[in-house]
Amino acid sequence: MSEGIGQFLPIMRMPKLITFALPSVETIESDSSSEIKKLEKLLPKARSLLTENGVLGGTYVIECTSRLIWSDLAVEKQMWKHHAHVHMVAVAPGIHRSKLKNFCEMLMPLGLGRINYKAPKGKWVEYPGVKFYLTAEKQVAKYIGKYLVKDQRSSRTFGVLRGREELVPSESGTGDGNTEPDDIHDGERTVDSR
Repeated sequence: MSEGIGQFLPIMRMPKLITFALPSVETIESDSSSEIKKLEKLLPKARSLLTENGVLGGTYVIECTSRLIWSDLAVEKQMWKHHAHVHMVAVAPGIHRSKLKNFCEMLMPLGLGRINYKAPKGKWVEYPGVKFYLTAEKQVAKYIGKYLVKDQRSSRTFGVLRGREELVPSESGTGDGNTEPDDIHDGERTVDSR
C-alpha cells in the first residue's frame, strides 16, 4: 500500500517504523495485563492524533516487557518492572528535522512517552570479516519479523490499511483525520469478496 501511494506522493514511499510507550512502572505484581489495558484505552486517541498529523494508517502490535528487579528479599518485597509499548509499521510522511521534536512529543499529553520515529534508509553494515549493504526494504522486513510476528501476538491495522481511501491526501489537502476501531488479526487473514 505504501509503495502504491508513494507513486503519487514520494514522501510516503517508504513505510515508517514507529514505537511509543506508557512510562515504565515498578510494582509487586508480576502480571502485566493491567499495563496493556491502560495502553489499549489510550490507543484510539493516539491513532487519531497520529492520523491528524499525517500518518495514513499502519499495522501494529502491543507488547509489554516485564523484568524482575533484583532486591534483598529479606528486607524488600520482590518488584517487577513493566514496560507496555506499541511497535508500528505505518504509511506516513517523512518529517523534517525542524518539526521532528514536536511530532515525536504529540502523544505526551495523553500520558504516553515520546515517539521513536524511523524512516529507514539503506546503509552499510559491518561485522567482523564481512561488510554488506542493508536496504531500507530489508530493514522494514527485519522490523516486521522481529516485532509484528513474534510470540504469535495479534497485529492490528488502522487507516488506509483498512481501506480508508478518504485518508489518502489529495492535491487539495489531507484526509479527514478520523479513526476507527482496531481490526485485530489473530494469525488468520480474511479475504474480502469484493
